[in-house]
Amino acid sequence: MFKPKTAGVPATPGVYWFMQSGKVIYVGKAKNLKNRLNSYCQLARLDPKTKLMLQTADRLKFKTLTSEIEAILTESQLIKLYQPRFNLILKDDKSPVYLTITKEAYPRILITRQTGTFGPFSSSRTLRQILERLRHIFPFCNASPAQKMHHQACFYFHLNLCPGACTGIITPKDYQKNIHSLTLFFQNKQKRLISKLKKEMLTFSQAKQYESAALVNRQLQALTNFWQAKLMSLELPHLNQDHVFLELKRLFKFPVHRIETYDISNLSGTNPTGAMVAAINGRLDKSQYRLFNIRSLTTSNDPAMMAQMLKRRLNHLEWGKPDLIIVDGSLTQIKAVLKVMSRLPGGCRVIGLAKKPDRLVFYDPKTRQKTIKPLPLENSACRLLIQLRDEAHRFGHQQHLRLRNFRYST
Repeated sequence: MFKPKTAGVPATPGVYWFMQSGKVIYVGKAKNLKNRLNSYCQLARLDPKTKLMLQTADRLKFKTLTSEIEAILTESQLIKLYQPRFNLILKDDKSPVYLTITKEAYPRILITRQTGTFGPFSSSRTLRQILERLRHIFPFCNASPAQKMHHQACFYFHLNLCPGACTGIITPKDYQKNIHSLTLFFQNKQKRLISKLKKEMLTFSQAKQYESAALVNRQLQALTNFWQAKLMSLELPHLNQDHVFLELKRLFKFPVHRIETYDISNLSGTNPTGAMVAAINGRLDKSQYRLFNIRSLTTSNDPAMMAQMLKRRLNHLEWGKPDLIIVDGSLTQIKAVLKVMSRLPGGCRVIGLAKKPDRLVFYDPKTRQKTIKPLPLENSACRLLIQLRDEAHRFGHQQHLRLRNFRYST
């Protein structure tokens, strides 16, 4: 069995490929090449299909890259180039995932299981995550041709994540600029894309169209941040803590020293668990995490479970008073929490963080007005909010699984 030699392999992002008699049989990516290749040496932990691949392979090559995003795109290009047979075998023969750009006046960006414009990609989840974040930088419209024909605004238009192809307020020529940028991104042509944007910014500046130039400049900054981001975890460097705190103050118009985020994990009402995670002055503080086993509710009712959790949280004012509470959900969850938090002296600001796409949901109980705002991912405060939401889900789900496993084992 072939055993990879990992001496001298750097702990950086990259791609690797196993070969047999000069032919590529498997391509993989890694955010840490050294750790990933070391995992192939732990034979007892490998599944039978991976062991078969190692029995077949006789050589390993790798290439270091600058970021996890670049590794994902490079992996896709290599799979398309070499068509390695073990990439299908190790995915249990699932259909490959592709990105398709339709050939229309206003092209749509679709994820398909058939041959597409770009791909195949190893994970539909990762591809959706990339598209969700890219949409904040280069907005696009996936409204149906019928919607566009009748100028019906799509859902994403209201979140400023669609430039208005559905309403006809943008010309096909201007819309194609964003599509061209997305194309260059998925072609992994980072330098060419940056050069294109800098040229556009200069053209706008020379024409004294300063608002348009500023927009392109923000795209450049957001693209640079995204390219270097850790895709599966939005951890913020400690050096940015002060910056995050200032961004939070700008976003909410008041100092946000303590944020608490809540989530409910349950399966059809069984073993429901509530989780609270906290950030202090722009940094996650795991010593402040708390778990709540939900009592007396046996049916799936997230708002009622959320309310019960917050009532019990108010019994522990020694934990500190939150400046902001985030709930994983929308209006129903916000109202349930607001009703409970009205008992807190001085009250507390409560917002929702909804998914698909990620967006902030604000509600004013006095005017009964709901406001939705997109989350610009180039903003470090917004990235912290997403990290808090995801961390609350992870923390609560862990406890929920522990309770389920205990239940089934007793």
